[in-house]
Amino acid sequence: FGYKRVFKLLIIVTKHLKFVNFQVEVIFHGAATVRFDEPLKTAVEINIRGTRDMLKLARGCSKLKAFVHISTAYSNCVQDQISEKFYESPLPGDKLIDIVETMDVKTINNITPGLLGDFPNTYAYTKAVAENIVQEYSKGLPVALFRPAIVIGTSKEPVAGWIDNVYGPTGVVVGAAVGLLHVLNCNPKVLADLVPGDMVVNACIAAAWKTAREYPSNHEDAPPPDLPPPVYNYVSSEQNPLTWEKFMKYNEIYGFQVPTIQAVYYYLFHITSSKFFYTLFCFLLHWIPAYIIDGIAVLIGKKPMLRKAYRKITKFSEVMAYFATREWKFDNSNTQKLYSELCDADKHLFDFDMSALDWNDYFYSYIRGVRVYLLKDPVETVPEGLKKLNRLRMLHYTFCGILGLLFLRAIWAVLSTFF
Repeated sequence: FGYKRVFKLLIIVTKHLKFVNFQVEVIFHGAATVRFDEPLKTAVEINIRGTRDMLKLARGCSKLKAFVHISTAYSNCVQDQISEKFYESPLPGDKLIDIVETMDVKTINNITPGLLGDFPNTYAYTKAVAENIVQEYSKGLPVALFRPAIVIGTSKEPVAGWIDNVYGPTGVVVGAAVGLLHVLNCNPKVLADLVPGDMVVNACIAAAWKTAREYPSNHEDAPPPDLPPPVYNYVSSEQNPLTWEKFMKYNEIYGFQVPTIQAVYYYLFHITSSKFFYTLFCFLLHWIPAYIIDGIAVLIGKKPMLRKAYRKITKFSEVMAYFATREWKFDNSNTQKLYSELCDADKHLFDFDMSALDWNDYFYSYIRGVRVYLLKDPVETVPEGLKKLNRLRMLHYTFCGILGLLFLRAIWAVLSTFF
């Protein structure tokens, strides 16, 4: 349908709100662009202006009981400790909207680095400013701000391991599984704040329930204008910590049980916190093979593709590195309290208790979900995948042996020259 058409529709609707009496009771606002390298103008239009228009729309809903804005746990990533509160915005939301709507694209792109400051990308920056919009435009409305950490595959619903995108850590898993990604700039001891998608949804529903319970009417029982909306940080690091090293170990254990038939090379993956060694490994394991294989492709009349693929992989890896080499201390007291207030039946139906999640069981399903839903390899092809894994393993060690012999031959030639 296109976000531009949606925005045009929202503009028309919000201009005529006084003539409309919406019967909507609950709104979950999760629409956003999650591309980290999105141009600032596009990111502002979707993440910030879209939020403002939705809140204007919500004000016309006379029966509104709850509006849950879904932000991200990393909206304030310039802070070392992130509490369940609103932080000072890098720029007022209305002002930033005016900037991108009055300046040409070239000028906006030129001033983007200056606007971002310490923020790593336009995604985190615009989500931070969107929270300012929530704070300003939610006055008198039953609103809650929800900040999930890095969302990955589901734990139980609709099925265990379901996933439909390759963002973030899932992209790393897919790249390593097919034998394209061999190194990542990542601190193995840093905590990976990962949360299953279905548990995120359950927590959102619970936040809407609590908001509606406290403010059952948009007008008569609306929250005081000077009271900021409650904030919920939904993370795993507080009750069920998991390091990046452990994350990759789980993926290796279960990945070798169900290898994909789409693999182009044997699984060879390293994580390093050293920028120097990351660059060196990229040169040896990514770029040298890419130039060799693309060169062969040109000679036999095929289209070279590997260098282009590695340019994208390098860009993706650099984006991931910011979050994989840093650690944040989160407070999630409101989220824990929210779960404790549910009755036993709702705790079962809308489970979002991260402390009870067994990572070992979770990754068993997660890896199979990545194979089935992203790589489109049904479980019936596992035997074929195991055979291919063995062939690729033999090819890998043969190749390493040849390279080793060539290296020793070169060393011998050098030594013979001098001695």
